[in-house]
Amino acid sequence: MLGIVMENTVKLIFLDIDGVVNNTSFLQQAHKEVFGDKPRIVKADDFKNLCQANIDPKAVSLLNDLLDKTGAKVVIHSSWKENCTITEILVFLRNKGFKGEIVGMTQSLPENMKGVVDRRRAFEIANWLVEAEKIMTVKSMVILDDEEIGLGFDEVQVRTDPINGLTQFNVDEAIKILSKED
Repeated sequence: MLGIVMENTVKLIFLDIDGVVNNTSFLQQAHKEVFGDKPRIVKADDFKNLCQANIDPKAVSLLNDLLDKTGAKVVIHSSWKENCTITEILVFLRNKGFKGEIVGMTQSLPENMKGVVDRRRAFEIANWLVEAEKIMTVKSMVILDDEEIGLGFDEVQVRTDPINGLTQFNVDEAIKILSKED
């Protein structure tokens, strides 16, 4: 799903969620707020409540700064797409202060390819870009992810630390990448 894009030429941020707009210490606190002090196995019914609680408003604020300074639009490329719709992810982010625009979400590879493809996310991003070419020109892009994407995307990836999530340093790196074409 590409989404609706108003401009024909865009800057894009491919956004992972886990390890970017949340982090390990924040997740421990969020789990405690949702479930209390007792350790608990997360059940399917709890998943959506936990997803929203898992988004760190400080990281969302940093993401908003990045969007404000670059005019970029967001494409979700997170494993959250397996359990949440693009609308649900947008609502979760908005509830934590997100002010940007989500223009799409990468699609998962078919089940028969998941075991074969080593760099799944790189292929998902590449597939999204091929489809997006039909309706827009990508001026510049950055990938925010805590996992290595590889396959030619190294120069446009800002790799976050899953312990800290998105930091000001990461935002500054992303601004440089998105501004190269200006």
